[in-house]
Order: sequence, then structure tokens, then C-alpha cells
Amino acid sequence: MDRRIFVIGAVTLVAPIVGSRSVFASAGQATLFVRPSRASTPEVSEEIISVSEVNRHPDVLEIVHSRITVPPEAMWQTDPDLGPLSLSVEIGALTVFLGGGAARIEREENPLVFEQIGPLTPGRAAVLGRGDRLIVIRGFDLQVSNNGNVTASALVSRQRYATSKGAAS
Repeated sequence: MDRRIFVIGAVTLVAPIVGSRSVFASAGQATLFVRPSRASTPEVSEEIISVSEVNRHPDVLEIVHSRITVPPEAMWQTDPDLGPLSLSVEIGALTVFLGGGAARIEREENPLVFEQIGPLTPGRAAVLGRGDRLIVIRGFDLQVSNNGNVTASALVSRQRYATSKGAAS
């Protein structure tokens, strides 16, 4: 088990690191603090699959298709304010939260579940499983997190301002 050493005045404590958190108990008080460990913060990776330009749009826009890989306890954030964004879960399960805007969830066909398509209410989280898709018509503050124990991945299609061909950044 990994341990972390804390020195507080004349008191030295050795605290175990449990998962991604450091557990700390102060001497002389019955207080237990749990704080995130900075050394083990997982990072989301994004692999660009393709980029295409939106023709005849006054602002030079691109449609970007990518794959995000979200390790356990990691979060990916984006602002889908330029227009439609689609996120389809390939592996695992992802929790999605939209700060505001309009979005819907399309569930993978399941004969035991009758409701296949429904709204994602802004300010409320929903869990997407393999084959489920989130479509954001327009919105802001999309947070995608992995609260499971295995790495999850999803295909994402979204618009962004062009970053090449003489476009303004």
C-alpha cells in the first residue's frame, strides 16, 4: 500500500493512499479528512478520426469526428455551443451532464424497455451504456465522466471553428 507522510508542527503522520485519495487523520482531534490525490488524476485522450469543412458557412467551420477514451474517475468537458454534437458510447458506461441547452438520448434497442428516445434535461445527469447516443442540438457545459471501474470510449462528432487554411483562431 502506498503511503504519504504529513508533517504538521511537531507531529508527523503517515497516511495510506486509498484509490485516488489520500486519507488524513489529525492527531489530538477526532477529525478525518479525505482529499483528492493530485498524482493520480487520470486524463482523457481524444483521437481525431477525420475533419471536414462545412461548405458555404459564413464562419469557417469544421466537422470533427473523434474517439474519446475516458479512464475511470476521469472527466471530459466541452462547450457544444456551435451546434450539433453527437456522442455514441462504444465501450463501458459514461455519465453525461449538460449545463444548458437542448439534447436527447437515444438508447440502444432493447425489447424490455419501451422508451428508446427521451430528453436530457439540463442540470440533470444521465448514464449512457454501450450503444446509447447523446445528441446535443445546442448547449453549453457538457461534462462526460466515467464513474465505473473500466475505461470507456465514445465516438464524438461536433462542429468547431476551422483551425487551418487561413481561418481566424
